[in-house]
Amino acid sequence: MGENAVSPRQTVPPEVQTAVTAAEQEIVTLACEIDQLQRRITKLQAFIEGCRIFDGLEEARAGGTYADVAMNLLRTAGRPMTTRELLAAMTAAGRPVNGATPKHRSRTLIISLNRAKSVVRKRAGWWLRGVPMSSESEHGS
Repeated sequence: MGENAVSPRQTVPPEVQTAVTAAEQEIVTLACEIDQLQRRITKLQAFIEGCRIFDGLEEARAGGTYADVAMNLLRTAGRPMTTRELLAAMTAAGRPVNGATPKHRSRTLIISLNRAKSVVRKRAGWWLRGVPMSSESEHGS
């Protein structure tokens, strides 16, 4: 045969084609399982992070003002928290913020925290004044 000649294409035996198809299907199945596991990991990490907040419940209960309780919860969480997260954590800590509606409770907490010298509002949420945030927390991760 010459240099430009095309060699005849070999046919793939049926058992090899069947094995290839089965392998492709298994790859798709495993990719779906990996995706499900990654979602589960994310949920479990969020659960663990939420539980860390409760490590400081006794200290939070001992706090006097809303700002004191929030400061203890922030210290325990080790990360900035949004107003909504703080409201939920304070309720769980047995120190719910007074207010007839969720909007009123949020305003009450924001006013209290704005008056406090111990916490400050950052882009990522409320944080402890004078305590550096990790770079992940600063960028809202």
